[in-house]
Amino acid sequence: MVIKNMKLAHLGMLGFAILFSIFLTIPTYSVALTDGGVGSIINIIVESDNNLVSQVPDLRTYSTPIDGSVIARVYVDNNDIHGFGVTLESERFGQLDWYDGGYPSVLNDGHFIPYSINLEKGVGSWGVDFPDTTEVEGIDLDTQHEVFFDDNVIQATEAGEIIVKMRTSAKLSLFHGMYRDVITYTIRDL
Repeated sequence: MVIKNMKLAHLGMLGFAILFSIFLTIPTYSVALTDGGVGSIINIIVESDNNLVSQVPDLRTYSTPIDGSVIARVYVDNNDIHGFGVTLESERFGQLDWYDGGYPSVLNDGHFIPYSINLEKGVGSWGVDFPDTTEVEGIDLDTQHEVFFDDNVIQATEAGEIIVKMRTSAKLSLFHGMYRDVITYTIRDL
């Protein structure tokens, strides 16, 4: 009988070992972390496309077309998840000033013509909605002006074209000569 008890004891130990082994063979796993990076892309290119001269032969007697004359095309690249801002800043505070190798130290009424700017969506891969009309038409540049491209950002913008148009009204008091301004365009991540 002692032998029988030893066999049962032996079988009991074997059963415990099998049961213990089942509980210890919990599946294990390992992970492989995969990651990569994308650098920041923020770029702006401005190309002059001055149709003002061909569409308005004389600023004294002609106004620009109602939607303006194209003066530049701005191309932007940006991959910020929050969008970007484009700032326009006029050297002459939103007016074309008489220029003859330099600007006059005192501006009389015949020395300047005010203008406004309209921006239009051109070609390119836009990853963001173009701003509402109220934000991009009739822009006065008496102070710098920033336009926000931050609505519905779904992907990076690549070579997004912004068509810049200038609007002027005929001004009979202008002196003969050249009128000019310099507009600086700047892009930033939001």
